[in-house]
Amino acid sequence: MGHTEYKFERFIQPQFPIYASVQSGREVLVENHHHSTAEIMQVLEGRVKMLVGTVYRECEMGDIVFIPPSTVHEVISLTKNASIRGISFELSLIQIEDLQLEFSQLFHRSQRLQYVINASMEGYNTLCSYVDNIFAVYGSFSAGAKIQIVSNLLLIMSQLIQLFSLEVSAHDKNYRKLRAVLNYVEEHYAEKIQISELSEIIHVCDDRLIRLFKEVTGETPIEYIMNLRIEAAIKLLSTTELSIADIADQTGFGSATYMTRVFKQKLSTTPGKYRH
Repeated sequence: MGHTEYKFERFIQPQFPIYASVQSGREVLVENHHHSTAEIMQVLEGRVKMLVGTVYRECEMGDIVFIPPSTVHEVISLTKNASIRGISFELSLIQIEDLQLEFSQLFHRSQRLQYVINASMEGYNTLCSYVDNIFAVYGSFSAGAKIQIVSNLLLIMSQLIQLFSLEVSAHDKNYRKLRAVLNYVEEHYAEKIQISELSEIIHVCDDRLIRLFKEVTGETPIEYIMNLRIEAAIKLLSTTELSIADIADQTGFGSATYMTRVFKQKLSTTPGKYRH
């Protein structure tokens, strides 16, 4: 895997920040990168391995993946015929002040592992039709086309909220119980954190805390904290000139040697390669 880059999307009209494309015919369909835009990605043919944040998932033909803003992602072909299509857009494009839409609930890291929609899920065909509608008019940018694009993006977001919003999540009760712990971890991930310390916050035993984490985030507390550190380190490597040792210290790894070992284990690369 190559180094991670911050990517500026190639908007045809900067004042209308959306970019749609189809990728095929390569082993690496999408290079490892992150950007300020949200993205909807669909596998058109074959199978791919997709990195979202610090988690790899295999996706089949038809699968749709939502990638929140500022999330590292990469797509690698697993079959020769693999192809994908993607729509990147700035959230400003669909922000309607009078509606007071709050998309941040959708983007909480604890829900990230769930952002895959397949043909067996309710609303899948409807979601596909919204994506089809955007690709059908993308590129003309007439007034009518822009209205269709924005309306379909809003419909997509509405569908995603119905599937993934913490308010309607099947794990909502557990999330509410764990929320204080998640907030604490996000503020203190760069410090040494003991499981017992987290358990005390919500007055449960360590085993119960670990089960709650797995149910809500798909990760153990240790995995969750480590992945927060990796994501923080990636952003500092991409956007600052701090030394690897300083970044390791600021993100809780403690040493450049340990951070390098974790990067190799989790991402099959080294921090230095992100900076090459």
